[in-house]
Amino acid sequence: IGPFVFASTVASYFPEFPRHLPEDAPQWPANVYGATKVAVERMGVWLKQSREFDFRCLRFPMVLSPFAPPTAMTAYPSHAFRAAANKERFVFPVTPDVGMSTLFLDDVTRSIVEIAMADGARLTQPAYNLHGFHVTAREIAEALRNRYQTFECGFEPEAAFVDLINGWPNELVSAAATQDWDWHPAFDFAKTAEAMFRLFEA
Repeated sequence: IGPFVFASTVASYFPEFPRHLPEDAPQWPANVYGATKVAVERMGVWLKQSREFDFRCLRFPMVLSPFAPPTAMTAYPSHAFRAAANKERFVFPVTPDVGMSTLFLDDVTRSIVEIAMADGARLTQPAYNLHGFHVTAREIAEALRNRYQTFECGFEPEAAFVDLINGWPNELVSAAATQDWDWHPAFDFAKTAEAMFRLFEA
């Protein structure tokens, strides 16, 4: 049966992990969102081992997207792009040097297609971490100022945001995905920024 592709998250790890996070890092999430993701991962692995269910899982980092939900704490980079395109001032809720592992939406959707189409005989594990690039709030602000000369922004760190993002990894090590199904991100931050500009300016 399958393949069945499940979208998991870096939030399935926690509470502490290295800046370069491997797939086999312990998963002890600190919130219900992460806990439910781990629960589905474990059920998928059990079904794979006991029922020959073709379970395939991808763990995503922060996603830069024009469709980011307004209340998502990790979506402030996406909200900054929208504010700049709308000629609105934006306040980053973190310090300029805060950043984390990030993936552009187009790479997210492509990865789902690719893992679904991958040769199951090559897959060595049920779950894979994916990484695109690391970007800080300062780098985002600079890119937006370069594009929109009148863009105004500030940095007013909020403890909840800083503690959350600072605790997340700079990179989700994705060597296994590269080895097993030839995963390579198509977008670095520069290409992501250009794609976001085009989407908001269309």
